[in-house]
Parts: sequence; structure tokens; C-alpha cells
Amino acid sequence: MPPRTQEPTVTLCCDGRPLTLDPSRPLDRYALRITEANRSALTELFDALDILEHLIGEIRDTAHETVAGAHTCLAQSLHRVQASLVTVEALGDLTRHLLPGLAAPQDGGGRN
Repeated sequence: MPPRTQEPTVTLCCDGRPLTLDPSRPLDRYALRITEANRSALTELFDALDILEHLIGEIRDTAHETVAGAHTCLAQSLHRVQASLVTVEALGDLTRHLLPGLAAPQDGGGRN
């Protein structure tokens, strides 16, 4: 995520109108310091938001990779199960063909 290039703007207002500050007046000097502190705080806030946005993007990208990896593992496992099932069925057919008098198990031969 590219950093923000524009500094945040802080404008002091009174009754909705911007104030013009004169650094030679004591109260205006304080107002200028407060304005600068606000600008600095906003800059830090925007930087923190940029970092947070970047981290969210990283998490999103990692999640996509994790889901894709899990999908691949599941697909491979399913393929193994299907291949094993085909092998078991083929062995059952071969057994019935070679040993026609052998009865198939009634319980389905499943695991306990």
C-alpha cells in the first residue's frame, strides 16, 4: 500500500468560518501549536490506518493462499479415497470371479 502523499489539513474554525491566526499574538501562538499538534496526531492516525490496511490485505492474501492449499489437500485426499474405493471394488470383483462360492460379507465390511 503506497503511503499517503498529502498531509492532513487542520483548520481552526469559529461559527463555521476559518480563523486567520497571527503568530505575534499570544493566544494565536497557542492555537497554532494546537493546530500543529492536531496535524501531527492526524498524520500518525493516517499512518496507523495505512499499516492496518496493509495488514488486512496481508491477512486476506494469506487466507486466500490457505484456502487454496486446503482445497488442494482436500482434492488430493478425495482422489486417494476414490482410488482406494476403485481398488477395493476391483479386488471384490476379482475375488467373486476367482472364488464364486465365496459369499460377500453381509455387514458391508466397514470399520468398527
